[in-house]
Amino acid sequence: MRRFTHIHFLFFAGLFLLSSSCKSAYIIDDFEDGSFGKWVVEGSAFSYTPATEALDSNISGYKGSFFVASKNHGTTVNGYLTSSAFEIKKDYINFLLGGTSSPSAYVELLIEGESIVMSRPVGNDPNVLEWTSWDVSNYKGKKANIRICADFNEQRKG
Repeated sequence: MRRFTHIHFLFFAGLFLLSSSCKSAYIIDDFEDGSFGKWVVEGSAFSYTPATEALDSNISGYKGSFFVASKNHGTTVNGYLTSSAFEIKKDYINFLLGGTSSPSAYVELLIEGESIVMSRPVGNDPNVLEWTSWDVSNYKGKKANIRICADFNEQRKG
């Protein structure tokens, strides 16, 4: 699973599940091999490999060994991680997300290049990854990408 977390940065647990029920869930992608794999990295926010507990033991709520974190690069970075295309076959996409509630840190679902739904970290503790769920039942059969965004330079301009 993937995770994001914290203060002017985003933590993302890369376990994207597509499911219509717990029994039929499957993993779209994760970072459990310690790399970004087929994800396209743009900018400097996610320029290193996925993080581990050894990197930041304050992060909790993630599953597995690795999670994506932009915080290790400071608060003036920007960058995007975009998944390879996948077909939506189930009703929901579920993932772990944490971090700052900045408008410049979010995860979005792209259908044919268009942003359909966006989620920002919420919760009382930016160091805790929490489950987020998107209802994608209206998009079954469509090709999609997930994009993780941390654009703190944009926030400073605005």
